[in-house]
Amino acid sequence: MRRLLILLLFVPLGSALAKEKMSWNMDVLDIQMLQGQTQTFDLVLYNFSGGEGAKLHVVPALQEWVSIHPSIIEDTSDQEHALVVLVSSRTDSPVGTFDGVIQVREFKAGKSNSALTMPLPVILKITDAVSSLPPDPGSKNDQTLVGIDSDLDGVRDDIQRYIVMNYGDNEALKLALLQGAKVNQLKLILSGDKEASRHVAKLSMRVVECVGFVSDMDMDAFDEYQKITAKQMNTRQRSKAYDQYQQNLAGSITYTTDGDGSESCEFDVLATSQ
Repeated sequence: MRRLLILLLFVPLGSALAKEKMSWNMDVLDIQMLQGQTQTFDLVLYNFSGGEGAKLHVVPALQEWVSIHPSIIEDTSDQEHALVVLVSSRTDSPVGTFDGVIQVREFKAGKSNSALTMPLPVILKITDAVSSLPPDPGSKNDQTLVGIDSDLDGVRDDIQRYIVMNYGDNEALKLALLQGAKVNQLKLILSGDKEASRHVAKLSMRVVECVGFVSDMDMDAFDEYQKITAKQMNTRQRSKAYDQYQQNLAGSITYTTDGDGSESCEFDVLATSQ
């Protein structure tokens, strides 16, 4: 009986002292993006302890596009380490699928950094930005007020193609201009409704604030937005609808928002501006 009691007491004690294995909050970081895009991912490293800290290392096959922040872990007493993975591709980045891992390399006095077990697999797929666009709508695009929006993203296909193909190397400005193009489309669609037009005017002011923020108030960016607006009013029917929208705003005042303009963007402007 005494031996059995000792055994029962010993087993829980051993289990309590067992060290939990290092792990991540995901099994694989699977990334799909277009050329010229930037994305961020929240990553958590659990149960890293020991040594004098560690360095997070992205293997060379992915370093052109992938980085991790912070890349150094100094406080090994924490059981959870919050990290951010930044993935950024250029407009001329090669198209394809790229595999690699994020390693944890432990610091130990007097020894070279050693890579620990449990690296995080990373799969990055970069897709051709132009091939993902809807086709050129051709002359049928100008036969109606709204034109052709085959992917139903709120922007006419010809305008979407123009913005992506000309501003794809500046993700934040590209998204701000697409936001503006959506609002311009609403100006035409809702031009017959006075109250709706005044609501759209507020959205239009948000676009101006967003473009100002992402371009650091560069007047060239505002000129580009005006150029895109002109492209959207390229037929007599559209021009008349835009004039009606402007008339609907007579006597009304549209105010700017407080802040630096970043909150007026409908996308994560801080992430895309990195």
